[in-house]
Amino acid sequence: MYEEPRQVLERVNTGLAQALQHLQGALSGTASFGARDVRCLRTLLAEMEPLLGESTQLRETQPELGPELDRYTSQLLELQKMVERLRVGLLVQQTALEEKRTQIAATSQW
Repeated sequence: MYEEPRQVLERVNTGLAQALQHLQGALSGTASFGARDVRCLRTLLAEMEPLLGESTQLRETQPELGPELDRYTSQLLELQKMVERLRVGLLVQQTALEEKRTQIAATSQW
């Protein structure tokens, strides 16, 4: 079944907005962001892949899709920033855990 580009864009943009909200919660410590959430994001991005190859043509033939394509792009940029912040936070946690592990190992040998 063929789905109209507008429908795909609206569904993906809505899903990305929800994912961004959830990721913001994870960054603030009020939610967790796990493998299931990553798979959901991957699915959303995969749904957009066919449209991205046609985005220039879509902007010409269906200019009303321009704002939705722009919204997708801006959400991707926001997602990129948030994922980077999450990555840095995870690296900080990893470092803290390594320090604790080293302390425990040293204490157990004492």
